[in-house]
Amino acid sequence: MNNIEFLNKTLNVKIDRPIGSSHPDYPDHIYLVNYGYVPNTISGDGEELDCYILGEYKPLKDYTGKCIAIVHRLNDNDDKLVIAPKNKNFTNSEIKLLTDFQEKSFESEIIRSSDYLEFNKNIPELSVTNLENSLNFYKTAGFKIEYDRPENKFAFISLGEIQFMLQEISTNDKWDIAPLAYPFGNGINFQLEVANLDEIYNSFKNANYKISFDIEENWYRQDNKLLGNKEFLIQDPDGYLLRFSEDLGEKDVWNMIVEYDAKYDKQIKDLLVELQNYLIDIDNWHTQILLPEYREKNFKIDMDKVHKQNGKIYLSIENDTLIGLIIGIVEEKDEIDKLTNDCAKTGCVIELIVKNNIRGNGIGQSLLRKMEEYFKSIDCKRINIEVFGPNKRGLNFYEKNDYIIRDMIVSKKL
Repeated sequence: MNNIEFLNKTLNVKIDRPIGSSHPDYPDHIYLVNYGYVPNTISGDGEELDCYILGEYKPLKDYTGKCIAIVHRLNDNDDKLVIAPKNKNFTNSEIKLLTDFQEKSFESEIIRSSDYLEFNKNIPELSVTNLENSLNFYKTAGFKIEYDRPENKFAFISLGEIQFMLQEISTNDKWDIAPLAYPFGNGINFQLEVANLDEIYNSFKNANYKISFDIEENWYRQDNKLLGNKEFLIQDPDGYLLRFSEDLGEKDVWNMIVEYDAKYDKQIKDLLVELQNYLIDIDNWHTQILLPEYREKNFKIDMDKVHKQNGKIYLSIENDTLIGLIIGIVEEKDEIDKLTNDCAKTGCVIELIVKNNIRGNGIGQSLLRKMEEYFKSIDCKRINIEVFGPNKRGLNFYEKNDYIIRDMIVSKKL
């Protein structure tokens, strides 16, 4: 009998190594589940077919249960059946966990019956206006129907490990808590990790579906590493926003942060000029200017503040090239401050810039974290950063890093 044919069969098992017992040849190897064999069978190693018994937590001698899976060893010829109570199932991850005490020594895969469906712990159910239209859309991306209830206009669909439930809206749906308006799901997007992003993208294009955001490569910082994705966004027929994403792997935050070194003065001045040019570009009132003397004078002003106000400069360096900088000082309090606030020691970031062509790689966040550590070390209680009003990108960056707007300057043309 082919081992696959045991799936979903009820089998009688002899337990020769009950839970808690030791391997007969290796006393340090303890069986964490009941382990036995199916009599009158032959496995690839010429012995009777071995079994893991899951869901029973006391030592057994005999057991009758259902074969729910096969642990197929890729570097050995000895498959193992997985037996469970007839009314109990285990996910692949649970099987791996419970058999790891032995299977960790082998390279293996878990084989299930063709009708097996492992449900995710989180499965979005989308209310749709027309189930047929939605299915045509999702099938374009490669989704398949796992099961459906045509009488209820319901379908359960999957693409690899991605799962959705689709339910056509009806007038008597008790779960509708408010009227729906296009685009459905406004404020959320579903990230769907796939291995064939270009193929899915082209399928949508060929079917004349509108792409909301074209393919781009993005890297997102997680602590000291960057996680890469190639991704595009598209709305389904009801407006649900889907972000198809293909993993690009990870890499270290690829720069070194050092304290100020005068050998980078020229590059520091270049970056400060780049920042001022950026402010000029986004200034819709056209009040920002760049005088010829700005390069040298602004650098000197910043350096004087650092020296006089217990400041610090950190530089982000890649291959001996400056790619970002941050300058922080300790605020000086004037007489009005002393009359109107608690005057707690406060750090102030007066410059933060990353070269334009490499923004979005976590460099600005790393510099900001470094300056925060410095301010904490000298007992600052808070940090202030002045942001140019039209610099929405800068405001968004600081908000994502837990900064809030505390003071504002409003202006009016006369």
